[in-house]
Amino acid sequence: MNNDFAKILYFKWSSVTCALVLLLVMSFLLAGCGEDHAQLPPNASIQATPASKEWQIVANDQMNEDGTTTCVILDDYYQDELVSVTVTDSVGRPIEDAELIFSLNLAGNTYSGQPVLSLYNDLNKNYVADAGELVSSRSDDLFITQTEAYTGSKRVIVRMNLSCPYMGELRIFSGGLSTSVDFNVVSQ
Repeated sequence: MNNDFAKILYFKWSSVTCALVLLLVMSFLLAGCGEDHAQLPPNASIQATPASKEWQIVANDQMNEDGTTTCVILDDYYQDELVSVTVTDSVGRPIEDAELIFSLNLAGNTYSGQPVLSLYNDLNKNYVADAGELVSSRSDDLFITQTEAYTGSKRVIVRMNLSCPYMGELRIFSGGLSTSVDFNVVSQ
């Protein structure tokens, strides 16, 4: 009778052990199925268009009392530029929901001087920089978003002030990848 009891105990212990091992294996497998915006497949790429934008201007130079010339920034003198960012896999297929981090230098959240560049999230997709879409004010962190479904892309608007010459850059990061767009305003 002790031998039968030992067999039953062994069977129950083996069943419980197998169930626990199976449960652990399933937990580890399912843990890898979560949504991870920062993880991209091998050989993925990120591209921004246009790669650069340049405007030639007549600078708004003003004469100071001491005879020196200073360029004065006019807030309402600007041009909006549409920037499209696309993340693709190794064969060029779009990757949806890839995390994108935008950093625009010379903007309110990255520059302590008078901002000459501003970043807008085109939420309503009308290609117009609306007031509620500004994402680079002094109180904003870096802009973090995801690529859209089906297209694997994201469109943003960069507002370039055209009062004075400068060089700025929009940097975009996704996973371990990065790309940039140069913005130049030069005097004629």
